[in-house]
Amino acid sequence: MTHAARTLRWLVPALLVLLPAIALAEEPTPAAAAGAVETYGVDIRIISAQPTAGGIDPSLQRYAADLKAMPYKSFKLLDEQSKEIKKNETVSMQFPGPGKRFLSVTATGFKADKLGLDLAIDALAFKTSVRIPSNGTLIVGGPRHEKGVILLAITARNQGGAPGK
Repeated sequence: MTHAARTLRWLVPALLVLLPAIALAEEPTPAAAAGAVETYGVDIRIISAQPTAGGIDPSLQRYAADLKAMPYKSFKLLDEQSKEIKKNETVSMQFPGPGKRFLSVTATGFKADKLGLDLAIDALAFKTSVRIPSNGTLIVGGPRHEKGVILLAITARNQGGAPGK
């Protein structure tokens, strides 16, 4: 099986839960065009999802309803990072697995009450663009980990300078 086929094998079912819906990009608003400094809060959580019984880590209770809908029985928070970033700024976070694998999240702007993010995992040739409403969370299924998978939960908040706050 080729590397691309292996990547697609986990990537296709990986987009398990999208909270809330992702919208298409729109034209910049007058405030953004006027040069207002846009800042965003981004929280990244690395979660181990396993098929063996173990329940949901207490720190993940906010996602309990969505996690219970997945085909796993144990969810454990492995790592988390919260950062305030500006438009076009990138935050990266390493996650478990063979070699050094990093999730990179780049803010592309706040439009139509949604924050645009570019997500990339270079080691897996994974790149995608998403839009998340302020205070919304996107949970993406990632690569295999132990007998389950890694889940990446990304929460975005409009901190200021962007329309829709």
